[in-house]
Amino acid sequence: MLAASGTNLASWPDQSGLGHHGSNTFTPGLPVWVTNTINGRAAVHFDGENDSLSVGNFLPGSAAGEVFAVLLSAVASGSERRLWRFGRAGPRHPHSTGQGRDR
Repeated sequence: MLAASGTNLASWPDQSGLGHHGSNTFTPGLPVWVTNTINGRAAVHFDGENDSLSVGNFLPGSAAGEVFAVLLSAVASGSERRLWRFGRAGPRHPHSTGQGRDR
């Protein structure tokens, strides 16, 4: 992805060729592309309030899947923050304790 640092991301292209692109049409909820942030590499910054990218049903018919993510969280103890949610109202993972769980 090539974008200027500080650019709001309304989409994230799927490189698998399956068309499962990440997207967000809620302008205040757009994450930000930040260059030279982790060992000289770029990262996507989510503010922890309302930023998100939806990828839809990207594992139809699958029994398992894998995700690799680098996460730095600066959340006060007891705060509720999640990395992802499955479904519109589904469980969010991981829990603020660092454990994966349904709620």
